[in-house]
Formats: sequence, C-alpha cells, structure tokens
Amino acid sequence: MKVSFFVAGFLGALSLCAPATDAQEWLVTVPTFVMQSAGTSTRPITAAEAAANSSASVARLYTGLSFRSDQFPIDSLRRSAAATGAQWLARVQAQPIRGLQLNPSGRIGVVADQDAYARAQIAARLATPGLSLSDKAYALLTGVEAFADQYAPARLRIAEAYLQQLDALGVGAAAWQFEARKALLWTYYLLGRSPDVIRLGTRAVELVGIMPFANRNLMFGQISEQVYSPTIEALTGQPDARSKIDQLNATLQAAAVLPPATLAIDSDYVLLASVAQQAAQNFIQGNSKLGTRAAPLIAQYWLNRASHDSATVALDDGTIHLVEIAHTGCAPCVYELYALERMHRQFPAIAPALLTWTFGYWGNRLVEKEEEVQHLTEYFVANTKITFPVGIWAGPKVPNADGGVTPMESPNLKDYPLLGKPMLWVVDGKGVIRRVLTGYDREIETQIVRTVEFLLREAKQ
Repeated sequence: MKVSFFVAGFLGALSLCAPATDAQEWLVTVPTFVMQSAGTSTRPITAAEAAANSSASVARLYTGLSFRSDQFPIDSLRRSAAATGAQWLARVQAQPIRGLQLNPSGRIGVVADQDAYARAQIAARLATPGLSLSDKAYALLTGVEAFADQYAPARLRIAEAYLQQLDALGVGAAAWQFEARKALLWTYYLLGRSPDVIRLGTRAVELVGIMPFANRNLMFGQISEQVYSPTIEALTGQPDARSKIDQLNATLQAAAVLPPATLAIDSDYVLLASVAQQAAQNFIQGNSKLGTRAAPLIAQYWLNRASHDSATVALDDGTIHLVEIAHTGCAPCVYELYALERMHRQFPAIAPALLTWTFGYWGNRLVEKEEEVQHLTEYFVANTKITFPVGIWAGPKVPNADGGVTPMESPNLKDYPLLGKPMLWVVDGKGVIRRVLTGYDREIETQIVRTVEFLLREAKQ
C-alpha cells in the first residue's frame, strides 16, 4: 500500500472546514491515497499488515468528513469500509492466526463489521496460557480502541466492558488504562457527551500520577493533547466548573513532581520531570480563564453590524461565539480571519467576531484614529471581504514610556489577554469561556471545528 500521510493529514484538516458539498466532491476527486487492492497480491500477509491496510481504507473514506455532517451517506461509506475489511480478513484467515496476531485480527473484524469474530479473537488472545500482565493489558486496550467508534455508538458498551476488564488488572496496568480512556474520551467528545468526557478524563489525569514516571510522557509529551483540553471543555459546562478544574489541575501538577525514590534510580529523570512540570504549567496557564464568564466586547467602531457606532456586545445570548483578538500586522491573524469566515458559512448558527485596535500609524505615516479606522474599514470590508462583525478600539493617544504618544490600550485585553497572536476565545451559549487557542495553523482550525461541533451536540443533550 502506498499512502501519502502528510498530504492526507493536511487535506483532512482542510476539508473539515469546507462546505459539505465541497467535502463530498473532494472525496471523489483528490487522489490522496493510492490503495493496493486486497486481492492484488497472493503472498502471505500478517494480521498486523492487514489491519494497517484496512484502517487506511477507512481513513480514505472518512478523511474528508466533518463528524457534524448528517447529510453524508455514512451508511454507504461504512458498507464500503466493511467490504474492504472483509477482503483483508479473508486473506488473513487463509493461514493460522495465533499469538500477537490475534489482536490486529480482532481489529480487522471490527472494520469488517464482524463484531462477534473480533471479540472471539481478543478472547482467544486473553485465554493464552501464561500471558503476561502487559500482554493482557495490550489485548484489552486493542478491544477498547477497536470498538470506540463514533459512527457506531452502539459499540461503545463493548469498549466500556473491555475498559472494566482492563481496570480489574490493577495499578500495574495504569498506562494502558490511560490510553484506553484517551480513545474512549475522544469518541464521547465527538458525540458531545460531556458527562462521559468528564468521567474518563478525570480518571485519566489521576492515572498519570499512578503510572511509572517514565510512562507519564503519555500525558505530558503529547504533541496533540487529547485528554486535558477536552476534559476542561466539558467541565466548563458544569455549575461548579472552576472548583472542579482547580482540583484537576492540582492532580496534574502533583503527577509532574518527581518522586525522590525515582530520582535515586537515574538522574536523567530530572529532565523528564522538567518537561512534565513545564507541560503541566502550559496546560493550566493556557486554560486559566476557562469556566469563567466571558466579558462583553467593547469597541468604538463596528464593522458589519447594523450600526457602526460605539457599542458593548454581551456574549450570553444563547449563541456560540468565536472571538479572535488580532491585528492586521500579523500574518497568522489574517489567515485565521479567513478560517472564521469559512466556519461562519459552515455553521451559520455561530457568531464569529474580531476585536482589533488602532496603533496610531498606517504604513510609514503617523495618522489620527479616524483615518486609521477608515483604512481598517477598507481592509476588512473591501479587501478581506469578511462578513462577521469587527470591533475596532480607537483609544485616545496618551504618553508612553519612550517619551512619545500611543493610543490607549484596548480594555478588551484585560478580559481577553493576548498571550500570543492570534488568540481565539470560544464562548458557549451561556456566555462561558469553553476553549482558548493561541496561534493559527490547519491543526488549530481543525480543533476549532471540533470544539464547535462538541458544543453544538452538547447543547442538544
């Protein structure tokens, strides 16, 4: 099989933010994956190899889909994936399956929509005489990951049953228990099921402090963090959100502390502890305002609103708000503007907004605020052609530390600190801050879309 993973990942993130019709067309016309047919070669194939091929075929079908899109023919796509899985399964079954190969064989069974076969394969692996704790834990983790399927919620009870068996192995299996919860948590997150996200995420953070210190990079070393952020998002929807978040943060910080007995084993653990403590700090600081009430937006000039006059806009109107804090001199800020415009078309019910401010100059000239506002109006309305509201703070010029004068800082920056550029604040319909994202790239755009989908589904629960 030949797969362009880089292109697939990039286009997958891009397609999540495209209109539904564009995504459907993309699925047909973009040759991202070049698949080897299951029947092309007659050489013997391992279950692990077949599982990788069948998983790739599922990815090929689903890469262009946003989970929100109810109009996609998901049943047809699932039948197509199952047919491919059945082809790979037939090749695997042409020879005996034993030992470690039973685990991926179970995965193929799930892809092929043969759940009973999949469960029998995992059961056979667990029944292997003399199986070690780690092998049992891995087999059960395989079961959880295989049945944690957002497109088939009925399978979640099977995944939960495997998780119960995994928990029964005790603290020695803490690392596998963490990984299993991560897979299940993400599935429930995509389904908008906050109580389940909180249940799994809270226990996953507790497990970090239980597992051996060398394994804690499962939490602290993640490039794409899939435990802390979704758990915090779900907690922010609770009445006593701040106290629960504080408790979770205390548990996380404690897990980053290096036990003296571990240090005595190897001094290299000091470096691991430093990475863990920095990661914990970044998690907590970056989400410090989550669960708090979003302050009203303040601007003296508004674009793309009924009135351009000064206004204070409240964010507790039952609408999901995406508030970008940015300015025109920052390229990623401008890129995110176009991303918000795409999301505005994709999710008509949400309300994006940009908050920006004047600098007292335009190009290489010092200008008064009225002229700068005119330039900003032309830029946002005529050039970028964004359609959502833009609030411009044009403060009076005041003396600065360098002996000159600069516009007074926007009061919005006290309530929405600019920790990086751009900053995006996601506010739910109750006016509660649910997500904060710094910077912009395609992965962040995908995260924004997933957060919006989560909040929309949560509101329907």
